[in-house]
Amino acid sequence: MFFSGTFEHSLDSKNRLTIPAKFRQALLGGVAITKGKDKCLVGYPLERWRQIGEELVNREDTEENRREKRKFFASTVESIPDRQGRVLLPPHLREYANITGEVVILGTGDCFEIWDKETLEREIPDE
Repeated sequence: MFFSGTFEHSLDSKNRLTIPAKFRQALLGGVAITKGKDKCLVGYPLERWRQIGEELVNREDTEENRREKRKFFASTVESIPDRQGRVLLPPHLREYANITGEVVILGTGDCFEIWDKETLEREIPDE
């Protein structure tokens, strides 16, 4: 499955994000959410996240690769969406992406991005 489409949601009072219904089947085995490269969060099906992790672990032990592994693994949270398709976004991830309420979820192929709505509008303005 490829993740595609754009969806607007809001965090609930417990800082849970509702995953779009279209994505939920692919996340039945769990989801890994981590820091993205562009001040957003990235969600992977747990199986895909583990594949990427294996690739990182098996790379040559260089300073650059160690930095990339730290960034990838240290900030990641694994979760299984609840019955309503919600996952908790912990404080360290919300702070990194400046997420306070209004969220935009973008399908990007093998993963999806989670953006603060205002940040996305500044970073990627409509053309």
